[in-house]
Amino acid sequence: MVEGKTWESPMAFKAQDMADLVHKVLDRLGYKYERETGKKHYTKLYVIMPTPQYAYVFRYLISEPIELKIDLYDTQPTHASLMPFIEIEGITDDNINQVRAILNELRKDLPRDPWLFTMGQKFQHGFLMPEFRRARKAWTILLDLPKK
Repeated sequence: MVEGKTWESPMAFKAQDMADLVHKVLDRLGYKYERETGKKHYTKLYVIMPTPQYAYVFRYLISEPIELKIDLYDTQPTHASLMPFIEIEGITDDNINQVRAILNELRKDLPRDPWLFTMGQKFQHGFLMPEFRRARKAWTILLDLPKK
């Protein structure tokens, strides 16, 4: 199991699309990894009663040159919305720069930054969803980006 801190953020792109990009980026950077699947537990809101749900997980277990676990999964918090997440487990002071390199490589391959949700996504989820602000804050802190 990977030791260290865990970082999580909502993202503007579906988990499967991001999983394809993570695969390409890890190959491009020469990382040694295994690909697994799994499930993540989350809560879906029906009217006013939360119900437990499980999301399919695209998991990358990186063994070299650093040890990390990257999970990508889509939640469906309401009937009409899909909220993708990225979670990285095993972040330490020793590997933070390599984690930043992986995420910056991912950003290069995306049509827009992963925390920039489209108007359609905002309509679908509701403009006041905290995930939109959480995503920008999480990426800004981890990547040490200038605050806007």
